[in-house]
Amino acid sequence: MEFHAGRVRHGSGVPLANPPQTLYEQLSRQAILTVKAEHVATFLSHRITAQLAQEIGSQFATRIEGTCVRHRFGKSSIKIYDKFGLVLRIETTTNDVAAFKHYRKVEHRQGPATRALAPVRKTIYSLKDLREILLGCNRRYLEYLSSLDDFSAGIRALDRLTQPRPVNGRNLKGLNFFSRVEQSLLAALQRPGFNIAGLRRADLRPLLTQWTLLHGSVVRRRGLDGVSGTPFLTLGSTVPFKANQDRRHHIPKQRHRVTNWAAYDIALRQRGSLTVWFTEAAIAAWKAEPRCTRGGQPRYSALAITTALTLRAVFRLALRQTEGLIASLLQLLGLDLAAPDHSTISRRGETLPVSRPRAGSEPVHLLVDSTGHWAQALRSR
Repeated sequence: MEFHAGRVRHGSGVPLANPPQTLYEQLSRQAILTVKAEHVATFLSHRITAQLAQEIGSQFATRIEGTCVRHRFGKSSIKIYDKFGLVLRIETTTNDVAAFKHYRKVEHRQGPATRALAPVRKTIYSLKDLREILLGCNRRYLEYLSSLDDFSAGIRALDRLTQPRPVNGRNLKGLNFFSRVEQSLLAALQRPGFNIAGLRRADLRPLLTQWTLLHGSVVRRRGLDGVSGTPFLTLGSTVPFKANQDRRHHIPKQRHRVTNWAAYDIALRQRGSLTVWFTEAAIAAWKAEPRCTRGGQPRYSALAITTALTLRAVFRLALRQTEGLIASLLQLLGLDLAAPDHSTISRRGETLPVSRPRAGSEPVHLLVDSTGHWAQALRSR
C-alpha cells in the first residue's frame, strides 16, 4: 500500500500464463465491454442511489508499463494493466478514504461510545482496516475477471474453418460465413435429422438445389456433386452412436446354427433337472458325533456340510439361499433334520473338498451316502 499527497493506492499482481499477450488482450476487451456502472460500484464497495452526484465510467489507455483499463467512481478508481507484458497488475486508488466505511468505535457528543458502521478516518490507526478494504476491492475485481468466458478456443476453431487447407494435393478454400450460399450449407448441416441418422451426400444435395443452379462452383468445391472435391463424410465423426464404435462391446455371432429346436428345448430344460437321493445311513449320519476333545460340540457332520456346498455349486447360490434350499428339500422329503446355517457352511466349507457336477443335456442324479461322497453323473437310463 502506497501513500502520496493524500492519495492511497493498493496493488496486487498475478503472473500471466503463456502466451500472456493473448490472455491480456481478451481480459481487457471483456473488461471494457462487460463492466457496467453497478459492477464498478460493487468492486469499490459503493452504492448507487438516486441522489448520487458522482461520475462513473471506464477508460482505456496505453502506457509505457502496459495497456491500462481504469474504472472510476467519484474519487476512487480500480484498474488493471499488464506490467511489461509479464504480470497482471490490479490497483485500487482513492483520494478520499472517507468514501469507504467499516465498523469502528464511534464517539458521540452525548452518551457512551458505540461500535457502528462509519467512514474511515484519515489517521494512522485506520491503515490496517483500509488495507483490508482495498484488498477486498482487488479480490472482487479479480473474481469478476476470472468468471468471464474464454473465447480463445472458439477463435482458433473459427480460424481453422476460414483458412484454406490442402487435401490430396488440392487446395480447398475455407468457409466464408458472410456468403449466403455457404450460410445455407451450414444451416443444412445443422438439421437435427443428420445428428440422429448420420450424414450422406445424397441427403444433403436436395437441400442445396436452389443454390446449385446459381452457384455450382461452391458445390463442386465442397465435393457435393459426387465427382469433384473430397467426400463430405469427414463430418461423420460428429454423428452420435458412432464416435466410440471401435471401443464398444460387440456381441459375437452364433457359431453353430440350431436345426432341431425340439431337442434343443428339451436339453435346456433337462439342464435344470436334479434328483437328490438320501440313503438311510446318510440320514443317520446327518448329525455330528460327539467328540471328547476340547471345544464346543459340532451340530452337523461333514456329510451335511458337503451336501450343502455341493448343492450350492450346482445351482450357483449364495450362502443364505443354500440354507433355504436345504431346508426346503428336507421338508419335501419329510425328514426330521435341521438345515445347516449359512455361517456354519461358510466356516467349515474352507476345509472340505467339494465336487462340482458338470452340466449336460440329461438330468443329473446326485446320491448322498453315509461315507460323505457323492456319486456324480448318474444319468437316467
